[in-house]
Amino acid sequence: MVTSVSQAKIATAVLFVAPVALLTACSPNEPVATQPGTTPPVWTGSPDPSAQAEGHSTGPEQVTEVTKTLNAVITGVDGSQLAAATVEFTEKYATVTVQTTGAGKLAPGLHNLQLTSVGKCEPNSVGPAGGNPGDFLSAGDPIAPAGPTGPLVPLQVKADGTGTLVTTTDAFKEEQLLDGDKSAIVIYDKSDTTAADQTAGKRVACGVLSSG
Repeated sequence: MVTSVSQAKIATAVLFVAPVALLTACSPNEPVATQPGTTPPVWTGSPDPSAQAEGHSTGPEQVTEVTKTLNAVITGVDGSQLAAATVEFTEKYATVTVQTTGAGKLAPGLHNLQLTSVGKCEPNSVGPAGGNPGDFLSAGDPIAPAGPTGPLVPLQVKADGTGTLVTTTDAFKEEQLLDGDKSAIVIYDKSDTTAADQTAGKRVACGVLSSG
């Protein structure tokens, strides 16, 4: 009789524990484990935060592609190279880089830069419309827009005669530099932002822009 009572108590305990074990073993929306002896991850309906942290991105990356690059070797009146220039175009703007190629060839200070309407750099030459000769006047007039700032900011040359300029602008289009007359980049001997078209001073260096 004692054995029957004990067995009844054990059966009652098993019946009580079994549902609790089943409730704690599974939770709503929990995926089934695919490997024996493993505990499946709990699905909460939210993205995995660790996956977001690894990517560090909340949307597609915006890449600005360069569509055209122009280059120029900028030389002085004596024909020696003073600087190099590149103009990189994207769909929205252009990036202009000018870098001196040797120390002491340009005087320290600010030097105006201009993109001109003719791709011809000749010392002691006259402009397309004629007139008195001057260095690199063959490069023509500056391209639009006119104004104290012009399409480019001045190049600053340090005390050791070296300088680098990187600037972006949407003041001109690729077509303006690649028309029939091409174009050039001109360096002036000084900077004068009070001039109506920022061309005060003498042209001391010039380079024809080309895609080659």
